[in-house]
Amino acid sequence: MISAIIPYVLTLIGIVIDSVHNFPGMAITLTVVGVVWTGIRGLAKRYEKKGLILSLAGHGLIWLLFRVFPKVGVGIVSTLIQILVSIMILAAAWIYVLSPMFSDSKSSGSRKVSGMPDIIYDSNNEQWICSNRYSDGTYDYRNGNGRTIRIYHAEISGSGANTSEGYFHWY
Repeated sequence: MISAIIPYVLTLIGIVIDSVHNFPGMAITLTVVGVVWTGIRGLAKRYEKKGLILSLAGHGLIWLLFRVFPKVGVGIVSTLIQILVSIMILAAAWIYVLSPMFSDSKSSGSRKVSGMPDIIYDSNNEQWICSNRYSDGTYDYRNGNGRTIRIYHAEISGSGANTSEGYFHWY
């Protein structure tokens, strides 16, 4: 995948260097390197003649968009960057905000994917309710008196957990 993208990036970098520093030799040199790279990759991947011509035409399209019509080329690139950033922001919002907000984490007594229920009991059968779940497999539980314990993933075995605060079990 990288070997398919880098030749086009080289062509684009050459055009940018030419635009900023008025150095067309760099644009031509990097484009030639990109075209040769694309040609070698096309032959190594055994592209048909039509596929090889289309992949080499990509360099011509970059020259057309960024050299002949620079405002169009920059507009396309900025739009693509805005779309990619928007997708990343939406994905992060879904993963860290919306998904946890709409997940059913407060249903009593139900088992979670992690294997730890919302309600556990100590050796005196006193009820402890889950107050926090961490991504590393650590859980905080609180009893009716306000006491809090933390159960680590390594302390869990079967339907119980042997902690420094004692043994806790669930059904």
